Amino acid sequence: GGEVLDTTLSIVIEKSAKLFLNGEPSDVAGIAARCKDISRQDPKAQAIIAADKLTSHGQVVKVIDLVRRNGVQKFAINVDPESMIDTTSSGGPSDQDKKN
Repeated sequence: GGEVLDTTLSIVIEKSAKLFLNGEPSDVAGIAARCKDISRQDPKAQAIIAADKLTSHGQVVKVIDLVRRNGVQKFAINVDPESMIDTTSSGGPSDQDKKN
């Protein structure tokens, strides 16, 4: 079999606009360089871009453009899963379910 490459980049954008690449602090230049390297190794390389729910839409779009300009054409957006959890529900039966 051929060599299996881990060609998925994990990019996190914090609300303060700090960038992380594969769990390590990074910057625009570092992400650009890694995208170029990985896209040369594997044309099917992809990026998963995760952003804090308070991160501006514009900041996310800038990172998408950065990734694509540097050779990684496939990407996914990971919405902050914490923002999708309904914290008002206790998980138990609702008042409606308790009717006699």
